[in-house]
Amino acid sequence: MDDIFEADKRKPKTSRGAWVIALLSLAIMFLLLGLVLGVYVLSPDNSTKPQALMASPTASADAISWDGAENGSDEPIVLSVYENPVVDIAAAYSKSVVSVKATIMTNNVASSMTSDSESGQETQSEEIAFGSGFIFDSDGYILTNHHVVKDATELSIMMSDGTEYPAETIGSDSFNDIAVLKINAPDLSMIPIGDSDKVQVGEMAIAIGNPLGEDLSGSVTVGYISAVNRRVQSNAYLQTDAAINPGNSGGPLLNINGEVIGINALKSTLAGYDERGIAISSEGIGFAIPINRAIDVAHQLMDTGTVVRPGIGIQFSALSDDEAET
Repeated sequence: MDDIFEADKRKPKTSRGAWVIALLSLAIMFLLLGLVLGVYVLSPDNSTKPQALMASPTASADAISWDGAENGSDEPIVLSVYENPVVDIAAAYSKSVVSVKATIMTNNVASSMTSDSESGQETQSEEIAFGSGFIFDSDGYILTNHHVVKDATELSIMMSDGTEYPAETIGSDSFNDIAVLKINAPDLSMIPIGDSDKVQVGEMAIAIGNPLGEDLSGSVTVGYISAVNRRVQSNAYLQTDAAINPGNSGGPLLNINGEVIGINALKSTLAGYDERGIAISSEGIGFAIPINRAIDVAHQLMDTGTVVRPGIGIQFSALSDDEAET
């Protein structure tokens, strides 16, 4: 019996030791798990706190990310943030964009009343019109629109620093709305020419010019390419939502690399009429002549002063009855 009771007394002692060991093991496991979780949560790459987005256009961080749970995704959203290229493009090429000043003589009829009759006397007045252009050749050649220089009796070019030079018309083509001018000036800086055949919808587009005349010279507007090969008035254009206004005509449309991809030429101002017949204006619908076509026309104008186009000639004459019978 003593041996049995002794044995019975040893069983609970052995059982308590096992429980102590088990509890210690569990405590160590929880401690290690807590350390691992703590290191993971405190890691900067796994922070669950959203980071503020910087609106500065000159931010230089490589990327900004935040938790995407609000968008129903466990993956972080990453935005690439880079320096604004428009700042450098405007600084580098605005001096190559010029203001085209055209002097146009207009005829006016002034009427006068006498006691016997009404007579009219024609008078002339001088008007000044402004457009834009850009230097595409270091020898002083400037590209602009035909409608900017049309009917001008005198042309001059005003540089970005205010210096003014007389301009000569090398050639002008009304069908393509392209004109080439030339000035004699030192130290001219030209804009690099791009490839309009490679332009895609959605690319950034930068317009530089003189909207509304010389008071707003050197204005820079930014948008995107809305369409390519848009047919307007029998020609194909690049469509853009970069702001274009009267005075921008002839100025360059550049891509994100600072290359000219088009010449600003047209703007849609009327979307239609409402039920009461009131005109509805349109916004953000501008058109630029693709630079590949413009350069081809410009070189022809520089070489010959004209543009040669294929055509079909037909000659006819009236026949008498006798000639028709034979």
